[in-house]
Amino acid sequence: MGNHSEGSPNAFCDFRQNTKVTRACRCEFSIRRMEKYIPRALRHIDNNGIIIQRYKQSAIFISGGFAVAFGELDDAVVFQVAGVLFAAILLICGYIADKSYHKNPFISPVLKYTIDISHRRQPSYEECIDEWLIEMQDADLTDLFYNNASEWINECNKKLSRMWIWKKHRTKQLQEIGKKVLSPDYPMFNFSFTRRQTRYKQVNYIRHPYVVYTEVHAEQRSLNQLLEIVDELEEIDFETTRVKYHAKNQRKLMTVELRERIKLRDNYTCQNCGKYMPDSVGLHIDHIIPLKEGGKTVESNLQVLCDKCNHRKGAKAI
Repeated sequence: MGNHSEGSPNAFCDFRQNTKVTRACRCEFSIRRMEKYIPRALRHIDNNGIIIQRYKQSAIFISGGFAVAFGELDDAVVFQVAGVLFAAILLICGYIADKSYHKNPFISPVLKYTIDISHRRQPSYEECIDEWLIEMQDADLTDLFYNNASEWINECNKKLSRMWIWKKHRTKQLQEIGKKVLSPDYPMFNFSFTRRQTRYKQVNYIRHPYVVYTEVHAEQRSLNQLLEIVDELEEIDFETTRVKYHAKNQRKLMTVELRERIKLRDNYTCQNCGKYMPDSVGLHIDHIIPLKEGGKTVESNLQVLCDKCNHRKGAKAI
């Protein structure tokens, strides 16, 4: 090639020819580098004539597109590029099929309960679960567990009957997860602890409040774990939580709400002499078994006394 100026027609032809050579070199280099991946994809292809024939037809179809894109290239080069693309598509389809095969379509059952802790600064989540069990003492946790598990199994069987691909494999998956779900050690009970928050939105330059409950903590418990807690609460007749019952400072547990409940229960009347005190003047809430002797601040150990009876009793158990 001679030296040509930048604006001459010969220089433009040389540039166009060099561009075609560069494209062809890049294509041949990519083919050599990706040829090693073709045998891996072809392992999944059977030796019947139908698949091979479809492979050739698709390769010829793709080669036509490459001929338009790259210009006039050798048919062998274009055919090899089409083969590499076809092998890549087979690899991607195999990966998707393998991933869907091992994926479990059955979602584990959950019994979710929400506990509001809006008015507590640093709550004990274990104590909150104790309070929930005290409220649910009349309910049978075992029935709740197995009823939910049986409903889940029925739904899964309906879902399994609608499946037409990999049905035996899905049946094995359902049997495996069913054994875990029916075990009393499976954490089916989920507790969500939420707080009430007030937020604002502005409409026409006026702030309007609205309430939102946000989850701040979550815990899971199995049936066996809850039944162990229930056995401990039964020993104290479900009167209070385990933390409060075993607390060292029992006087701090005498809340205003507890005092009002004892007053209403005893009708503002002294349990020793029968004096009626509707205005709460001279009314005392007394521990039947004194705290020094191991008494607890629970409703069964509290009573209403007047001034005289309370001073006369002192720290004795009557």
